[in-house]
Amino acid sequence: MTDGQDPRPLEKSFFAYVLIGLMVGITASLFGLGGGLVVIPLLLLLTGEPPKNAVKISLGVMTITSLASMLPHLGALDWPVGITIGVGTTIAGMFGATLLPYVPDWVIRKLINVVLFAAGIHMFLFGITY
Repeated sequence: MTDGQDPRPLEKSFFAYVLIGLMVGITASLFGLGGGLVVIPLLLLLTGEPPKNAVKISLGVMTITSLASMLPHLGALDWPVGITIGVGTTIAGMFGATLLPYVPDWVIRKLINVVLFAAGIHMFLFGITY
């Protein structure tokens, strides 16, 4: 929370965060799903994190996970594609991070719901095709 007061007991929060880490690690390794699609809803549901904090925590989780997951694939990475997408996500990410403080929490929650709903409908109708 922004005022430094956390109403949740440390044990509950710690357990919830460990549980989220395990769940995200399993889904990321089995299905390639992780990041905001899994982390943010779990943070909102299991820990009661405010939406903006959940987004910030998710970004930190994705950074660590991406770096760790990249290491075994260093010799096989498609650097030109990765760098090209990385530049786009960096620019858009900086814009989004600048915008985040001005967006009300209820809007963040609604946007998260819309993205999850759309992803669920797409997966239901078309499956996950690789």
